Amino acid sequence: MNLENVKNLIIKHEGFRAKPYTCPAGKLTIGYGFNIESEGVPRIVADYWLDYLLKVQFIPFLQKIFPEFKYFSENRKAALISMVYNIGETRFLEFRKMIKAINDGNWVTAASEAENSKWARSDVPKRAAEVVKLFLEVQKSRDLVDFLTS
Repeated sequence: MNLENVKNLIIKHEGFRAKPYTCPAGKLTIGYGFNIESEGVPRIVADYWLDYLLKVQFIPFLQKIFPEFKYFSENRKAALISMVYNIGETRFLEFRKMIKAINDGNWVTAASEAENSKWARSDVPKRAAEVVKLFLEVQKSRDLVDFLTS
């Protein structure tokens, strides 16, 4: 059996919808008629989707906001990506003082701005605490290097 022919027939019959919709049977559906209500999303699809979003959407977004992004530590990159993934690009841009502090190289102020937000206090306090810790982790090491070399 040629699966490519079957695939093309299903694509023809189902069509593609990027956003969830209710099919004639009343089930929440997405893509090429994939029933997410009954079947859920397979982990392999979720993993691919996450990789795709990180590489195509969130990392390029952060690279535009932070010209020095490629030089940030892995921990700081991961923390920023996790934050923007959690709250979205629009809400992330509302953290103007934090963004400015990061662009100024002031991770202590950036951490304080993140920590003193509704996002950290009530939305996702455990996640925010970890992000703040990752912001500061390299800062502590850097402060020690600066102290030892001055």
